[in-house]
Amino acid sequence: MNREGLKEYLQGEEDIKVVGESENGKEAFRWLQRHQADVVITDVSMPVMDGIELARVCKQNNANQKVLMLSTLNDDRTFKRMISTGVNRYILKTCLKEEFISSIKDVYSLGVTNVIMASMLEQSSKNFEIPLIN
Repeated sequence: MNREGLKEYLQGEEDIKVVGESENGKEAFRWLQRHQADVVITDVSMPVMDGIELARVCKQNNANQKVLMLSTLNDDRTFKRMISTGVNRYILKTCLKEEFISSIKDVYSLGVTNVIMASMLEQSSKNFEIPLIN
């Protein structure tokens, strides 16, 4: 699933607004230093700066920044690296549209611990804004 596919998933979602896009983690971090995002959606595998490093620097810059990580990787090493950076939720790129949208809303509305626990056990009504970083 690429950025265009993600945007298609979000079309018609009245409570989610895509506010930015980036081609790599470094570009995304520069964007996030100038703009506010309720939830950052990123991919583990990206050029220049991968999604795990992006999550790490985002959390260092703003401990409350919420991060939803997408990946085709489904292994313990990747999962442990993501958790160590404070990623709020991890879903596979093969997820269904409903799971993707639900994951965004969960990350936005729940506390970090609750979201991580929910992610481990299973793989809001306010408008909020997100950049797509892939």
